[in-house]
Amino acid sequence: MSKYEDSHYQENFQNLNDGWLIVDKPSGMSSACAVSKVKKIFQVKKAGHAGTLDPLATGVLPIAIGEATKTVSYLVDSLKSYTFTIRWGEHTTTGDSEGDIIKTTKQRPSKREILNLLNEFIGTISQRPPLFSSIKINGKRAYEFARLKKNISLPKRQIKIKKFKLIKLIDINHASFFVECGKGTYIRSLVEDFSQRLKTFGFVKDLRRTQVGPFSEKSSIKLGNLNSLADVKHSLYPAHKALDHLPSINLTKSQAEYFISGRCLEIEVMNKQLNFNISSNILNNRNFISSTFYNNRLIALVRKSNDKLYPIRVFNLES
Repeated sequence: MSKYEDSHYQENFQNLNDGWLIVDKPSGMSSACAVSKVKKIFQVKKAGHAGTLDPLATGVLPIAIGEATKTVSYLVDSLKSYTFTIRWGEHTTTGDSEGDIIKTTKQRPSKREILNLLNEFIGTISQRPPLFSSIKINGKRAYEFARLKKNISLPKRQIKIKKFKLIKLIDINHASFFVECGKGTYIRSLVEDFSQRLKTFGFVKDLRRTQVGPFSEKSSIKLGNLNSLADVKHSLYPAHKALDHLPSINLTKSQAEYFISGRCLEIEVMNKQLNFNISSNILNNRNFISSTFYNNRLIALVRKSNDKLYPIRVFNLES
């Protein structure tokens, strides 16, 4: 199935009960508060975001509404892009400008030192999440322990950095950067580790997320411009937009009915009913997951197991 262009969503997608709203979150607001405002506007109970933004951060916050919430986990796994400014020579309790300054140094990195180090942070690297984070420890968020000044240490984990670029040396104390990274990356930790390797301290002075998967700043709408459904009529994207990175299969009516009812289908039988052979795409892939459609309507996400396709998410979307 071919993927639609953004113009298709804007012109033809009219379902305001289910879909993705891409919010440009302002500084000073939590991601949870942004979701609450959207739920109030849409008057829905089911809504959630794909990737928390710190209150001080701005930028792209995809919010799923209704049936689109079933696709959140697939968007969370997508690549994300950020621009941010590092303030050199100071270390704070939170890794950003919200915390207290606890260490300082007069050491400042040169442009050559910065450029020489960037490539060492590209690829799969080890990172320790910041204490002021939403990671759970024994049922509590890490920031709850941090606020109580309890001495805890979060385990390091592997993250992926695809791109890391210097945008500009602003002045002797500041530099701006661009990062494209995978799931679970904390920019605050990245900045602290990068600064330490440069034999200085550093914290995130400002942070903006510019992209999450297929959604960019161009897809977003200012949260302050949202007051009623009329404001989002041409800004909502269908649930399947978050699945653009997955392969897709067009179904016959009877096949769609099988998946809707929760039943599996044999791949060999599907091949006989379809105009193309899908086995070459999936028979050798144990972890194959695909979106399925009937008449351009998202039916289900399916997973391969023992030469059969099983529905793992079924969508109750309007035609």
